[in-house]
Amino acid sequence: MEFLSQAGISKDALYIISTYLVLSLLSILVIYVFKRKSNKEIQKLEEKYRVDSEAKAKQDK
Repeated sequence: MEFLSQAGISKDALYIISTYLVLSLLSILVIYVFKRKSNKEIQKLEEKYRVDSEAKAKQDK
């Protein structure tokens, strides 16, 4: 910390930068989790659609 204050960086600036970094990382994590969740839901819907279309094709025969 001492070398940063010698470089002219105040504690307030460090708190702002560290808060920004933490919030940025949290937002990236949230985006990743929701994207992953939505991908799973899309896969479930695609599987359901495929099963339904196969059942309809068998029914049409």
